[in-house]
Amino acid sequence: MSEIQVVGAEAYLASLNPTHESEECVTHIAQLHHPTHGPINAFVKYYFEDRGTQKGLVNEVCGHILAEQAGLHVPSGPLIVLLPRERIAGLHKAYAARIGRGEQKAVWATQRVSNATMLPHDEQAAAELLRDWDRLPDLIAFDSWVVNADRSARNLLRRRNGQFVLIDHGHLAGGTLWDADLLSPGQAFHHPFLRQLWDGEVPSEIKQRIMAAADRHADCFVAAETEIKRWLDVLGVNSRDRIALLDFLRERAEYSPAHMKKILGLLV
Repeated sequence: MSEIQVVGAEAYLASLNPTHESEECVTHIAQLHHPTHGPINAFVKYYFEDRGTQKGLVNEVCGHILAEQAGLHVPSGPLIVLLPRERIAGLHKAYAARIGRGEQKAVWATQRVSNATMLPHDEQAAAELLRDWDRLPDLIAFDSWVVNADRSARNLLRRRNGQFVLIDHGHLAGGTLWDADLLSPGQAFHHPFLRQLWDGEVPSEIKQRIMAAADRHADCFVAAETEIKRWLDVLGVNSRDRIALLDFLRERAEYSPAHMKKILGLLV
């Protein structure tokens, strides 16, 4: 069971500064009162709703739950915060018109990871650190399962012990604007790290460890399915999208070993 909780605006103590604005979402740092951890500094992210349901928020929740179930590190104590629209609009004035109607907006908040840093901008240095990470095969298999279309060295945080924390699951299922009728469980997905880190020559040991991780995905989904269903209900996801996303994740979990075998060029 994940630690995700829903809190109201009273948990929002102070805004600090905007960190990211795009056509999909806006992000800022704020001080929040976490029901379990007390005062925390967190990244607060709002996904625009002018093109429909906040599927980026749905993706964040599902990605967090599934990554944790797969044994990968994610930020502790994530929150869904119900914020007044004006609070978000006041911090992101250039995007205020896109925040939409309604008194409250649901935002995704994750605690800043202590003792962790971004990977170096130098691609070779970043690649070397990633290749040294013992859970890299698990990450490649996981992203391929859920079709995380936005994985890069920039959404991984490295702790001093050499372990990495996954952030940003907003592009699960191929992006923040996935459509129920177009979700294809059998679609090919070639993880960018397979090309970037080994120039196409993936070591045999890495391939075998990717396959071992893929073999666990069906069990991971079964273990997480009840919780994911509960959160889809909490987030008000309509039945069409709910069924499509669950089928997509379930079928890709079951297909994961066959998919990775094909991508890695393995015969057995």
